[in-house]
Amino acid sequence: MSHHDVIAGIDIGTQQIKIVVVKRTFSKKNKISEAEIIGYSITESRGLKNGYINNPEETLISLKKAIHSAEKSARIKIKQANLSINSIGLEEYYSLGETVPVRADSEITKIDIEKTIQDSEDKVANKILNKQILHKIPLRYTLDGSDILGRPLGLKGTKLEVHSLFIVSPEQHLDNLVKITEETGIHVVNIVASPLASESVLLTKLQKKSGCMLVDVGAETTTIIIFEDSIPISIKVFPFGSNDITNEIALNFQLSLEDAEKIKRGQSVRFNYSKRKLEDLLKNQNLETFEKINNHLKAIGRDRLLPAGVILTGGGSKVQQLIDSSKTKLSLPTELGNNTRINTFTKNKVKAEYLSTAFGLCLWENTNDYTTGTTGTIKSKTPLRWLSWFSRFLP
Repeated sequence: MSHHDVIAGIDIGTQQIKIVVVKRTFSKKNKISEAEIIGYSITESRGLKNGYINNPEETLISLKKAIHSAEKSARIKIKQANLSINSIGLEEYYSLGETVPVRADSEITKIDIEKTIQDSEDKVANKILNKQILHKIPLRYTLDGSDILGRPLGLKGTKLEVHSLFIVSPEQHLDNLVKITEETGIHVVNIVASPLASESVLLTKLQKKSGCMLVDVGAETTTIIIFEDSIPISIKVFPFGSNDITNEIALNFQLSLEDAEKIKRGQSVRFNYSKRKLEDLLKNQNLETFEKINNHLKAIGRDRLLPAGVILTGGGSKVQQLIDSSKTKLSLPTELGNNTRINTFTKNKVKAEYLSTAFGLCLWENTNDYTTGTTGTIKSKTPLRWLSWFSRFLP
């Protein structure tokens, strides 16, 4: 018998807070069969820098205003929410875990797989002091030194290994986000790395299978997530965003930030300026951005090796010449993310842009390609479920 609940996805950014309220219907197998958006809000955010909370009082006031607006839109009080995290403290670590099969006949069991992943987590623990693991993702299994195509369960061998990706965030930052959110009276169910929430809305299964990179250009940070064979293999947050371009335009043309923002987005202004100088400025800034992204692709051996290319999203994704700069520097096909795909999940048509992360949060327990695994507790005063994501890859 099906049942339903109401949950919010809260995406707290440096410039804006985006909230989506969704009524979810679950099937007999406890999978989301329908997700209807019943309300949303996009409001100004204060008290953050590079994704970090540096003024809790201002952030709390901003969040309360955003929640009030979303509740007014949905005509319901929000009681629970999934929360995203996206700051320069979001990091990735790789680790190799290994184990010897417990059975006398050397057949691989679920216990062996779990022990291997636990070993990889134990080995990374001493590298992440004062940080909390948000997600752990098995990338590749090997048995007696040979890669396993498919699942290791039931195979026979003497040594099972797993190469795992761990996504972590500073514990203090997580504590602050959860504390401020729950001070509004909302219970935080899950906290999710922002790119893992938005990818389920913005990327297709084919793109993730072929290999692609989602680039989220925010106000003060730029976040990338790279997929290969449907698995997220890398996440990185850079400490620069579209505000840097706005500031450069304001300084070079001696304009107010408001007018500089309009010029950046190609909007009309009431005075003349050198379009050639602007084109050169935008080109240099954009190429610098993608040069740093390309350096990361080189570091992980994926430069020019993503057939499905680059998908741009975020508030800064419509900066002039951004697509051309991506194609030039990365030598990869590039396109803007299709935010209208959000409407394929719901009866209500939503015109607002950039709600992908907030809506993806509402689908977190039932994303397109993954299922959730065991749960744990953030080490803070506020209990919080976190997702051990590896069950999507287990037998």
